[in-house]
Amino acid sequence: MAVKSKTNWLEIRAEWEASPLQGYAWLATKYGVDKSNLKKRMDKEQWLKNTTDLPPITTKITTKITTKTTDLQPSKRGRPTKYKPEYCQMIIDYFSDNDAYEVLEHPDDDTKRRAFLNRLKTMYKFAQKICVDVDTVANWANARDENGALANPDFFGAYKAAMTMQAAMILEGGMAGVYNPNMSALILKNNHGFRDTQTVEHDIVQTKEFESKLDAIFEKTLKKSLDAQEGLKDRFSRIIEGEFK
Repeated sequence: MAVKSKTNWLEIRAEWEASPLQGYAWLATKYGVDKSNLKKRMDKEQWLKNTTDLPPITTKITTKITTKTTDLQPSKRGRPTKYKPEYCQMIIDYFSDNDAYEVLEHPDDDTKRRAFLNRLKTMYKFAQKICVDVDTVANWANARDENGALANPDFFGAYKAAMTMQAAMILEGGMAGVYNPNMSALILKNNHGFRDTQTVEHDIVQTKEFESKLDAIFEKTLKKSLDAQEGLKDRFSRIIEGEFK
């Protein structure tokens, strides 16, 4: 069985880098190596031609590639904003149709009605409608200029009006039972500032001064009560004596 000789890759590389010939098929044929293996090794080891010995046509190709690479460098001007003034009316129009449900009567029986759920209008769906993310919409509404004033005051007002219309839709649907009450409450709390009413009990810290004031008030009230009782006794005594005289 013949023993396969070891490929001298250093020799192959040296010849390719020194040769003015391009490509690598001729090199694979000469040394009897697989083309794909040769290409992988060339890419892995980053074989480079000796540019001082290249013919003029190779120099032109190198110059062209360098120019194209320069043209692909990112611009320093930055990406322009996607905000458009017409979004003010668009967001109002989208959220204005905010009925949570529709009631339809039976065509043959006026006493029978059925409620049909309308899909909840959300800021996520509006953002999808104009091909941006929901954070971008919020940023447009709250953006400030260099002086701290609203950059888009009209859109700020439209955004707040849209949020109000959404809250009204959730309230209507939640109270009617067409929306899940728990989910409705969660959205109203997280997105619209609603909160549960809580009764807070304050513990009274009794100090010596406070206790002294309470004692004084108690004694004063007690004295008034005793004086009133004495007055009533005296009055009844006089009435009774007058009756039996």
